[in-house]
Amino acid sequence: MPIGINGSGTITGISAGGLPDAIVAKEDLASTLYSEGTFTPALIGLTTAGTGTYTTDGQVGRYTRIGNRVFFDIYLSWSAHTGTGNMEITGLPFTVQNTTNCNRTYSVVFSAITLTAGSVGAAFSSPNTTTIALRQMPSGGGAVASVPMDTAGAISISGCFEV
Repeated sequence: MPIGINGSGTITGISAGGLPDAIVAKEDLASTLYSEGTFTPALIGLTTAGTGTYTTDGQVGRYTRIGNRVFFDIYLSWSAHTGTGNMEITGLPFTVQNTTNCNRTYSVVFSAITLTAGSVGAAFSSPNTTTIALRQMPSGGGAVASVPMDTAGAISISGCFEV
C-alpha cells in the first residue's frame, strides 16, 4: 500500500520503525519523529534526597527529541540544600536506552561546587534511568569519584542520549 494521507488527516501505509501497519494519526507520527519541551530537573543527595531553594530561573530543563535521540540542556542554581551523600540530578524527560555497559556522558560545568583539588567535573547516565550521576576525576588521570552534596552551587549540563 502506498503511503498517503486520507480525508480524515491520517497517514496510511506506514509499517516501519515499530509503527502500526494500519492508519497512524499524523499527530502520533509527528510526536514519534520530533518533539520538544521543558522538564523539571532536581538535585538530590543519594543518602538523603533533601530539598534546596532554587534561584529565580535556577531550575531549567529543555529537550528536543528527534526519533530515538534526545538532546537536552539543564541549568540548576540552588542554596540551602538539605540533601546528604553524593549529588545526582533527577527528572530527565525520557528513560535512557537500556544498553548494557553503555553509559551516556555529557558536557558539564560546575560553579561554586567543592571538588577535590585538581579534579574536573563529569556527568553521565546509566542505562534504563532518568537520572544523571555527577562525578569528579583528577585532571592528570586516576580514579573517578562521586561529588559530595554541596549546600549551594550551580550546574550546567548539555547532552544527548538514546531512548
